[in-house]
Amino acid sequence: EGNKCYPYLDFSLGLGGKQTTVAKSTVNCDFVNESYELLYDPDKIKGNGVLEIEIWNYNKGKGHNLIGNAAIEILPALRQSIPVELVLQPKKARQGEFQLTKPVGKVLFKMIYIDDVQYTQRYEKEEQDKLKQEEVIKQRQLMPKKQIEIPQLVKGKVKINEIAVRSMPEMDGVNKCFPYLDFTAGFGGKQTLRAKTTVNYDYTDEHYELNYDPIRTRGRGELEVEVWNYREGGNHLIGNTVVEILPAFNKEIQVELKLEAKTNKKSDNLQNANEGKVLFKMAFVPDPGYNKKFTEEPEKKLVILKQEVKVQQYVKGIVQISEIGVRGLPEIDSGNKLYAYIDFSLRMGGKQTSVAKKTINYDYEDEQYQLLYDPAKIKGKGELEIEVWNYKKGGNSLIGNAIVEILPALNQQIQCELKLQPRKPKKGETETLKDVGKVVFKMIYIDDEAQTKRYEEEENKQKRK
Repeated sequence: EGNKCYPYLDFSLGLGGKQTTVAKSTVNCDFVNESYELLYDPDKIKGNGVLEIEIWNYNKGKGHNLIGNAAIEILPALRQSIPVELVLQPKKARQGEFQLTKPVGKVLFKMIYIDDVQYTQRYEKEEQDKLKQEEVIKQRQLMPKKQIEIPQLVKGKVKINEIAVRSMPEMDGVNKCFPYLDFTAGFGGKQTLRAKTTVNYDYTDEHYELNYDPIRTRGRGELEVEVWNYREGGNHLIGNTVVEILPAFNKEIQVELKLEAKTNKKSDNLQNANEGKVLFKMAFVPDPGYNKKFTEEPEKKLVILKQEVKVQQYVKGIVQISEIGVRGLPEIDSGNKLYAYIDFSLRMGGKQTSVAKKTINYDYEDEQYQLLYDPAKIKGKGELEIEVWNYKKGGNSLIGNAIVEILPALNQQIQCELKLQPRKPKKGETETLKDVGKVVFKMIYIDDEAQTKRYEEEENKQKRK
């Protein structure tokens, strides 16, 4: 009693499904920056156009519990995005259990059903817009230096220092915040340390650099700033704001911005018309030699310095997982095969594969996942945790788990083949299976700098074509 859920959603269209990340200890959650695509073919599922939604409570090692479900027709969303708000119906009680009759919450999302023709048109338009923007930037780079009188955004670094917050709202009118700031310049981001029980704070001796690339941001030159309140069980957005980068071109400027309040909900504790403000100094420094002709040699000193930094250590970045498969899973109840899916976690949220049907060996084709990793947030522990589950309506069951260090995969892809350790016996069980199969996948741990470099190399290859 009193314990909150670790909810995640399962969306299904009869041709496999997609699952969200797991929210932590909450009753209300927005799955920010998560979007999913599901294939739909009426020939394969006999024309049934119903999207099924299930919400589960993640319970590590004990089996996930179904909270409730809902369903909706997809046809009204044909070629148009529609908001959806559905009441969740409680799961059917097992024999001897009490059957709930009242709704168990609701689920909200936006949905659009795109046919093949429209999907192709949209993709082609995005590619054309991208090529046009690249051509504009290319033409600017080729302009004679005398003609470039007005500063323009090129590839470079946004430098931030002397950071502070003022007049943060109090929670429930009494408790003060634990505020921290998140800075983003289109891709990647930096976060300050966390202040403790305060409404005004100076982040002394904290300064940050963010990479900026106009190609990756399609020319958008804004620094996005969010202020969050740290809370055990789920952080809370206080407010956000944006500032143009161009005025800080090759010079440091003082920035003072009023925070825009987040949209208030019934469950929000922070509801104040004045969400405070954020202050900092900012400078945009273009990369040296960015506008030089491609025939010029790069600065050798910079190359040598990069080659010398070979000592491996945990850094902020992403862990990318691909070519995922399971082998030799056990059969259940003398012949019944599993509905297996895999849960990958870095203790900062997780990712789950689709569900394989009636199998003991399976390759999750065209599925790859990225997990954020920040050693400052999880005290440097760099272990990828893997759990293989058997999907069952009414309660999933753990098959086995494994752990692998991410550091050997720093900026290089490695092949992983891990033997699954069987789950611990439940109370009353004498023993569990000793051999529960293995999981295979490829993994690469990419730091922020290497990620940017990889992207630039891919862009250059596309230009050469």
